[in-house]
Amino acid sequence: MKGKASILVFVIGLAATLLSSAGETSSRSLDFTTDDGTIDIRREKINGIIAELEKEDFDRSVDQLLLGSDLQFSWPGFLSGGAAAPQTDLEEMLSNRRAIKILDHIQGLSGRDKALACEALFAKAFQIHTNLFSVWVRIQADPKIQTKSSVQSSRLTMLLAMFATADDGNRALLAKQFEQLDQFMEEANRIIAVQPPTAKADLSAYIPLFFPQQNRSQLNLLQLAADRETDHSLKLFDQVKSELEQATMPKSEVPIVPWNVRTTYFEKLIGAGNLDTNKQVTIYRFYGGVSEMDSATQAALVKKLRGIVLP
Repeated sequence: MKGKASILVFVIGLAATLLSSAGETSSRSLDFTTDDGTIDIRREKINGIIAELEKEDFDRSVDQLLLGSDLQFSWPGFLSGGAAAPQTDLEEMLSNRRAIKILDHIQGLSGRDKALACEALFAKAFQIHTNLFSVWVRIQADPKIQTKSSVQSSRLTMLLAMFATADDGNRALLAKQFEQLDQFMEEANRIIAVQPPTAKADLSAYIPLFFPQQNRSQLNLLQLAADRETDHSLKLFDQVKSELEQATMPKSEVPIVPWNVRTTYFEKLIGAGNLDTNKQVTIYRFYGGVSEMDSATQAALVKKLRGIVLP
């Protein structure tokens, strides 16, 4: 660990928050019944979410995203593989209006303020996430310990911070974030390895939740950072695009609108309204899907892309 102190030091004050937080954020999920009036029910709930978000300042939105119910990320079609399905992280994160509100705020900043906001958001999510891992290790020894905080919320908030960093083309900060995650994953694996057999099996089953950025998310963060690189003489995106096309990874496009627009792309997909293309729309290009290559091959590709993109 290069002489650094453990990144999984258990912070008592934060741990208490994680153990006791009831997650007061909105846990509304859209109504997907087939009864008459379903679309009206969806619209009512969407309007309620927008009204709630209008009352939140930036810090409140961050707190609610981090410590709220994981139901705020539940969007049918993205959770079909269960809570541990790793290949839908980007879509889950970008389908959440609170996450988009935070992203909109960061994108509206300029220069150093944007970098500081990305750094602070990642640091806060990373601290909560790593301390939650410590809580889960303690739960293995004492099942009476409970936590109402969501690992999914901290995992996807870290992804949001990294996404905003990549979207800014800040490769140096993105490299720092990747390094912190690498260290966390190495230390978490060491901790898991010395647990009793039952605890080791239980913790290992939750690896996709605690190791937040899976292969598809990582390679798309890297291709986004390469696309946003301001020094075009480096031709980073050309190199990344070539690698992804050689790997025959399919492409998809996801249009993202501001958080307070009446209907988002994801809501349109489930018939809850039509996307207003007259509003500000940012098109993100994502590569890859669930099954086009095995995880070892994807991991090797991610490693190669990190060597190209990160300073």
